[in-house]
Amino acid sequence: MCMHHELSYARGCPGLLLFACLEAPTDGGATALADAAAVLDALPASLVARFEEEGWLLERSYNGEIGATLSQAFGTEDREAVDAYCRTHAVETAWQPDGTLRTRQRRAAVVRHPVSGLRCWFNQIAFLNEWTMAPEVREFLIEEYGPDGLPFTTRYGGGDPVPRDVVERINEAYEGRRSAGRGGPAT
Repeated sequence: MCMHHELSYARGCPGLLLFACLEAPTDGGATALADAAAVLDALPASLVARFEEEGWLLERSYNGEIGATLSQAFGTEDREAVDAYCRTHAVETAWQPDGTLRTRQRRAAVVRHPVSGLRCWFNQIAFLNEWTMAPEVREFLIEEYGPDGLPFTTRYGGGDPVPRDVVERINEAYEGRRSAGRGGPAT
């Protein structure tokens, strides 16, 4: 799993995130973390400026075959309830003629830390992007559902696709600034 900021796609995020190990692994088991301010500093200024200006866009398709179902994602299949939830959480909905749902939500990519005030890279742009998928999975999904029907992908906040090289650059910034959890070296 590549680095990401848990729940950064949500309108409000918890101030505390806990990690737990219910069963210790026999090998490895480290949870790597990265400093969000250091990741931001490692990214090209022009890239950061674009994401600061536009934010980032998460697009999801709920097709009942691949990815989360409506029931799993929203706890219901009732369209009115799903639409009400999405309105409350600033998520755009687009019901397709075949009954499937596509959503879009725009969020900030850079935020200020609530205590220190530091600017921090805070998003799931690389984690939920199509270029982070295995190439054969991405190709199959595009062939099956089209480029706009992927179970999830991210875009610049204005709607332009995030190119592969940008996703790779973001992942490189995370990798270069990660540290291992108490379980041992980062793997």
